[in-house]
Amino acid sequence: QSSNVAFLKPVQLSSIDVALSADPAVVTDGKQTFGRSDEVKSTTCAVTEKQKDPWIMIDFKISTSLLSMNLYLPSNIAGVSNGLFDIRVGYDGNTPENNEACQEKRKLFFGTINIVQCEADGQYLFLTVPTETNEISEVTGEKYHEETRVGFCEIGIRARGPTDIITLTEATGTRFNIALQGVKNIRHDRIRVIDSLNQQCGDFAAGFTSNNVIQSSKPDGVPE
Repeated sequence: QSSNVAFLKPVQLSSIDVALSADPAVVTDGKQTFGRSDEVKSTTCAVTEKQKDPWIMIDFKISTSLLSMNLYLPSNIAGVSNGLFDIRVGYDGNTPENNEACQEKRKLFFGTINIVQCEADGQYLFLTVPTETNEISEVTGEKYHEETRVGFCEIGIRARGPTDIITLTEATGTRFNIALQGVKNIRHDRIRVIDSLNQQCGDFAAGFTSNNVIQSSKPDGVPE
């Protein structure tokens, strides 16, 4: 099964309602979804203040290929929005709008785990509720914002494709025992087999299957 790639990754909120929110230092697991891993808090949800365009952001620390996510909203906190959400993934950790949207105007539901598809690549994930309306403010002359708050009690992120390096020792002529469970790959994803982690490692080497592997495992000739 795919692991939660958000586990122990840093979390930031556009603002923090200290009366309603756990310390959203990282995404944890179990009964304490947000907070520091060395403490137990009675509140396990991350909640913003009521504001314009609230958001929550997860920093994966490295570029990550996402597939889908599980999202659970707090159902007992007044004023928490259930959408419409924009879900954005990319490489700008400061401005949500500078990242590509994998979902736009997505409504979520209270009291259930929302499963959302999001096939995207990036280091940062933003879950945001745009608050701009079509009404014009008589005071500023700009579009009016209907301020709201964002809150999540559970966030689980599934990556697309394998996320680990495994070591296999197989006799020549036998099949590799490789199984991907609960993982969806797209056309540019590949499994690369190399004959030595010491001799071939890094992004460049990972782009090629070792010729030694091809020669020792080919059925009848080198693939064209």
